[in-house]
Amino acid sequence: QGVRRAYERAGTRRVTLLLETTAARGTLLGGRFEELRDMLDALEAGGGVPAGICLDTCHVFCSGYELRSREGYERTLSELRRTVGLDSLKALHLNDAEGGLGSGSDRHAHIGLGRIGLAGFRLLLADRRFERLPGVLETPKSEDLHEDVKNLDRLRRLARRLSASRPGS
Repeated sequence: QGVRRAYERAGTRRVTLLLETTAARGTLLGGRFEELRDMLDALEAGGGVPAGICLDTCHVFCSGYELRSREGYERTLSELRRTVGLDSLKALHLNDAEGGLGSGSDRHAHIGLGRIGLAGFRLLLADRRFERLPGVLETPKSEDLHEDVKNLDRLRRLARRLSASRPGS
């Protein structure tokens, strides 16, 4: 109701609300794709608030969704497609995870240096369904942000290698 009121007061529906996946600890909502689907349905039913999903790699992994193996990644994406729909996915938060699979931990790590590792990011970057989605780094940072440069470099090197290995490249 509060979200609907905010949209009514703003007088526009040109801004899309993104619900971020959570690390599913205790009473938090949004750690399961079914919960996100239910929230999106409630927003739609209550006046058509434009909404979508922001998938946080650390959060979904720590909620129990596997990203590191081809089979696990495909299972995770199949469940996302079945429950929320891939067209609802509007952005990515790119973070490795300090916590293990299903740990409920919300501790971000640098790309390739956490429990997801480069294998998970390789699968995500190779997935052409998401190549146009914006991605945001939410990895740990110091004042000069040099870590962002390193993390972006890791992601770009992975993307270049994947691009070079595709047929016709």
